[in-house]
Amino acid sequence: MKNYSYFQMRAFLYPREEQQTAECKLYELESLWFCTQKSVKRKLKQFGEAGKLIYAPGKGRGNPSQIVFYKPFQQEIEDAVKQLVQRDQLEEVILLLQLPIPKTWIANVSQEIQSLFGIQSSGQPRDVLRTARTRELTTLDPLHTSITFETFIIYQLGDTLVTYNQEQDTVIPHIAHNWESDNEGKTWTFYLR
Repeated sequence: MKNYSYFQMRAFLYPREEQQTAECKLYELESLWFCTQKSVKRKLKQFGEAGKLIYAPGKGRGNPSQIVFYKPFQQEIEDAVKQLVQRDQLEEVILLLQLPIPKTWIANVSQEIQSLFGIQSSGQPRDVLRTARTRELTTLDPLHTSITFETFIIYQLGDTLVTYNQEQDTVIPHIAHNWESDNEGKTWTFYLR
């Protein structure tokens, strides 16, 4: 995300922000962005040139610098999420929403976010299913999956030939309406609906 470091700074400074103004020392931003003081100053200058803030360095050694933001942080988050949704940039939306921001802000843009998830049908010959995940998938082979999320994805991608009815303790038809096996039970034939 192009402006992620800007949003990191806004989230970091938000608890001490008053009337869109916050004070900080450059070493705090060095730690936040894992960079040098020179890089911090360069970033602040770029944000200023982009019309996001006014940076006033602290006078004298050890005095905090002052940063004045042009827009309220909540408005910037909402605007950014809407733009990312319009551009179909799901990963950037998730990255942005992981910042330490009040979760009530997300409610104002939740419909836009929800529009990215679920099944997306278009006039094209394929449908797309989108979901958020927090870890890598290990397998989508139904025989080898043991993780609930992978099982959920498998259920979204296809159906089983038969299902198990716990109450009756029996296997019942699903896609297959009937099935049979050879005498040794090694070869099975399923008849599909």
